[in-house]
Amino acid sequence: MIIGAHQIVQAYCTLLRGESITHTLHARPSLSPLSPLSLKSEVLEKCAGKIGLYHIADMHKYSMRRTWVAVVRALGKQIGRNICYPSARRIGKTLLIPRAQIQSWLEEAESKKAKVTEHDLLLAFIYKACLDPPTAHSFGLVIDISKQLKSNANLYNSWYMMPLPDPMPTSEYSFPSLVRLAIHIRRAVDEGQQPECIAEIVDQHRALKKDPIVPKSYGSRSAQPRIAPWKSLPLYDLDIQGETPLFVQGSVEYCGLLRETKTRLDDLLVTWKDRGRDGKDGGYWVHGRLPKGVWRRMADELDC
Repeated sequence: MIIGAHQIVQAYCTLLRGESITHTLHARPSLSPLSPLSLKSEVLEKCAGKIGLYHIADMHKYSMRRTWVAVVRALGKQIGRNICYPSARRIGKTLLIPRAQIQSWLEEAESKKAKVTEHDLLLAFIYKACLDPPTAHSFGLVIDISKQLKSNANLYNSWYMMPLPDPMPTSEYSFPSLVRLAIHIRRAVDEGQQPECIAEIVDQHRALKKDPIVPKSYGSRSAQPRIAPWKSLPLYDLDIQGETPLFVQGSVEYCGLLRETKTRLDDLLVTWKDRGRDGKDGGYWVHGRLPKGVWRRMADELDC
């Protein structure tokens, strides 16, 4: 959906320049059984006889509730938590992770021969600040599946929320290092991007029809972050009447009906690249709603 929104902004900027829109914005697909969640034939061929083998897909099935009643209960749980436990209330903030800090993490990972990306290390930094043993951790990460779908789905939600296996099982309460946690995340992402795993999750979604989905852990006292990466979007390349953005602010909120409840979308974060200088890579921005204590831990780690 964010890719489609970015294309709409591109089209609007084109109109502001007095030019004609040349790229196509595909219409939102219908909700028929074959669209939009139809996988490409080559993806289906890889999946033959392999469904049911992936832990991530199994976790996804049992980590969500799929009714309007569950949504109402989750909102009630969130409201009750904010009243009974003021310290657990989420507050909205935007935090910059400087490029120098990202580079330091990369050098540490390379010294340990860890095959992780800089975004894996960023996720590890956020998740580590939210670890709260012995509470069970129910973290998540948005996985884009648009390349596996048969039809163009930029104006549809061509992604799924991948549950991350708990990095601190009840048998082991010692805090993992940032690099070790990044390795844990990379293994989960690699599994969650496998065609067979995606096919199993698409089958789960196809059976939902129009029912909403809410994480079972939503409204918990401890932070359970779910992260939507926008790192691949060329946000700073937008041509706004001859100028390009110096800063971009990301945010995700409830749909119109749920906004009427006056509640806010907790624990969902977005990450996007900072604009680097002289064409060099920048750091990362993080925006969302987390407990004040979690924001404080991240700021302390960065010496903010």
